[in-house]
Amino acid sequence: MIGRKNGYYQQRPARKAHDREVLTNYVGELLQHDTSYHLWSPLAQTKWYLITTIDDHSRRILHGELWDKETTWTHIMAQNAVLTQFGCPLKYYVDNHSIF
Repeated sequence: MIGRKNGYYQQRPARKAHDREVLTNYVGELLQHDTSYHLWSPLAQTKWYLITTIDDHSRRILHGELWDKETTWTHIMAQNAVLTQFGCPLKYYVDNHSIF
């Protein structure tokens, strides 16, 4: 390989191991709330936002809903649906998305 011989190739840096482990002892202790924006179907013409809430212990999807637009209100509605149906968890966490 010419690139390696001439010093143009740079090896990828070693990835840092994931050092955080989330431990839960029972269902409802910790819920995670997230959103992702994708083209969910190859037949779809537009991308949608999927807003989900997952129980970390059981990995059960407590809420999942597709939206054409992501707003603070859509997240409030999702959280309301989860809390109304399943009750209040001990901890509820989200990622560092700017909407939160």
